[in-house]
Amino acid sequence: MKKIKKCIQSILIRSTTYGPKWVLSEMSESELLKELQNGKRYFYRVKVESGSLMNMDLGNIVFDECVLAIDFTGTNLTYSRFTNSNLRTCIFNNTNLNNSIMVGNSLSGTEFKGANIQGITFKENYYLGMELTISHLEDMIVCKKKINELLLADPFLVELTVAV
Repeated sequence: MKKIKKCIQSILIRSTTYGPKWVLSEMSESELLKELQNGKRYFYRVKVESGSLMNMDLGNIVFDECVLAIDFTGTNLTYSRFTNSNLRTCIFNNTNLNNSIMVGNSLSGTEFKGANIQGITFKENYYLGMELTISHLEDMIVCKKKINELLLADPFLVELTVAV
């Protein structure tokens, strides 16, 4: 019985010391704005449930393994990096994403209407388990539709998303 108790204590100490892999620090819009005003440009495992960073200059910003629901409309995001993140309902309308990197993200309800994407790296991004291509991104920009609206308009893709 003592061995089991020590084992449980050891597990509890390790889990509270190191935490699970996806522990996110939650941040409000005002906290995020304060960090940005202080010059921070790298965010790792941050969760922002809602916010607006419209018409800002956020070139070279990095969001790695984050959960974001932010309106970036009109923002300069040149040379930015969004990797392995959940960008649910983020709005990138009329945003400058030139030379940015978007790799390994979940894009649910994300908008890119009128975004500039010259030189963007767009790989391994998904919507409902379906990998999105640069063509999907271009269609969202030109057609001015969210990814879910765009995919539901294509009967072949509807079958794919239902099958997932």
